[in-house]
Amino acid sequence: MNKSSKLFGVGLAMLGAVSLCGISGAAVAGSITEPGELAGLALATPLPEGLYFVDTFSYGNFRGLAYNSSAAINVPVIAWSTPWTFLGGHIYAYAAVPSVMIDANNYSAPATVGGGNVSLNALYNPAAIIGEAWDFGNGFSAGVGVGGYAPVNNILNQNFFTFNVRPSLAWSGDGWSLTANTVFGVTGNNNGGNGNLYGKTSPNYFNYDLGAIKTIDKWSLGVVGFGSLDVSGVTSPYPLYPSYSRQSQFAAGLFAAYNFGPLTVQGYVTRDVFSNNYVNFYGDKVYATTAWLRVVAALWNPPPPAPLVAKY
Repeated sequence: MNKSSKLFGVGLAMLGAVSLCGISGAAVAGSITEPGELAGLALATPLPEGLYFVDTFSYGNFRGLAYNSSAAINVPVIAWSTPWTFLGGHIYAYAAVPSVMIDANNYSAPATVGGGNVSLNALYNPAAIIGEAWDFGNGFSAGVGVGGYAPVNNILNQNFFTFNVRPSLAWSGDGWSLTANTVFGVTGNNNGGNGNLYGKTSPNYFNYDLGAIKTIDKWSLGVVGFGSLDVSGVTSPYPLYPSYSRQSQFAAGLFAAYNFGPLTVQGYVTRDVFSNNYVNFYGDKVYATTAWLRVVAALWNPPPPAPLVAKY
């Protein structure tokens, strides 16, 4: 795989915002890592040594707030593909500080029964990940990252640590790239937060982001899909929100990208095709539609070694 195609597949945008437990009235669950953020990325493919910038922006109606709401999430990432290897794998590391903007009209119910309009923006939990990627040949690769999110005392009540493990698989050949990125997150107890919530206010979760993409010249077209599962209950929201139930969803959509050389621009649009326990105040099931824009650029790569010149 050449450098341009590896840059296209760089899988380093890692953070999101879906657990808005401070303002959701119908349910209080969701992954701290945004489902779908890694769709179409070849996380398992080792990158050339260097520094990379990846920015992923998403906008759409927001299933986590469950009623007439929208969210804009921006995730800037700085990634370092190191010169080192361990046990045959290439070592990488990255960090990000994402942000989220929420606009919810009558987010949980009419004003007469406690609803209202909510507009907010906040920095999201910063994160750091370190991992390895292995190239097994014949187009197959695998990787795993370990790290997590730090607490942030924001309006979203996310003042807790979240531990992450991120296994990934990829295959490429004949212009095709097939990718599967997973995230298992273990959340800690809320340390107070804006609303003085204590206990486990956000669930453990499992996300899976998938992609099947064909590259022809500088264009890449394909399909993506992603899902999320609440894999553990929470403690504090049960007395606060007796209707809380474990949530899950799956979405699919179309993907397109263009390689400009110094940077690659990717976009995709997704729609939930399965939604479980994402409901509004009236019990109506909520399906999210989201537009995604991603920019990938190499900031620095070491110069190639000087050619050897024989002297006689």
